[in-house]
Amino acid sequence: VWYVVIRKDQWPDSAQALLSVLFDTPYREPLLQEQAVEWLQSALSGNHLPIPAKLEETWNWKEARACFLIQRERAEHP
Repeated sequence: VWYVVIRKDQWPDSAQALLSVLFDTPYREPLLQEQAVEWLQSALSGNHLPIPAKLEETWNWKEARACFLIQRERAEHP
C-alpha cells in the first residue's frame, strides 16, 4: 500500500473537482436540510415528491402550505 499526500492548498481548483470523479464517496443518509431542499425543488419543477418522513415528523402540519425555496447561487455573496 502506498499513500501519496498532497496538501489541499497545493491543488488547483480544477484538480480538486476531479477527485470526486476518481474516488467514490461512501453512502450516507441525506441530512434533513438536504431532504427539504430536494423536496422543495421537486415541487418547484412540478414533480411533487412525497414529503420525507423525517421532515413530516419535524414540521407536523397537514394543511396546504405555500412553499418557498431560497437558494444561494454564488458563494462569494452573503
